[in-house]
Amino acid sequence: MLLNPTLKPTAACPGGGVLSAQCFEGWHSPSGHPVSFDSSKIFMQGSLCGIANDAVRAAFVEPLRPGESYKLCFQFLVPDGSSSLREDPDSTSVARALVALDMVRYYMNLSSDPHYMNAKNCSLPHPTVPDWATLKESGVGYSDTTVWMVVNPPSNNLWKSVCVTFVPERPSRYLFISMAHTGILKRPSSLYIKNLAVWEMCDG
Repeated sequence: MLLNPTLKPTAACPGGGVLSAQCFEGWHSPSGHPVSFDSSKIFMQGSLCGIANDAVRAAFVEPLRPGESYKLCFQFLVPDGSSSLREDPDSTSVARALVALDMVRYYMNLSSDPHYMNAKNCSLPHPTVPDWATLKESGVGYSDTTVWMVVNPPSNNLWKSVCVTFVPERPSRYLFISMAHTGILKRPSSLYIKNLAVWEMCDG
């Protein structure tokens, strides 16, 4: 359902792999400089607070149909040392508390609007107008503007597969991928994503 899901660069691409409509049809960098390589992977990085963290916007071939079920599938990898800090049992209680408060979030939103807003007034980076969708977890449906999120995932250099089923409440045109780091410990955050796809599910 996504445009150019293989991330094959266009002939007009000047090189460097930075996600842009000029290089990858249907893809854009609303913040930072996320890159693509191997015609399948996206690499994003950021730092404390998320004021200028990388973000990715992918355009759908056509607007999603409200009330219809869609499936979002992809794989992600967090490089070693870029997400979860391990507590040192010999560290002070203050140091342990700082680690406990330090959080890295990777997440996805739908939107009908192409604009993006970076971290401001303690809010996380997000589409300017995030769209709501109904998701199911353990058989229970709920409405949210975030179709996927993971907090402090293990940074173990292992690919993890994810599939999410959702029902859009608006005719969303874009899928945004964002990252945010909250806390006071200064360390980089990074994420790889590949094989990203969204398709409409058949009835039954």
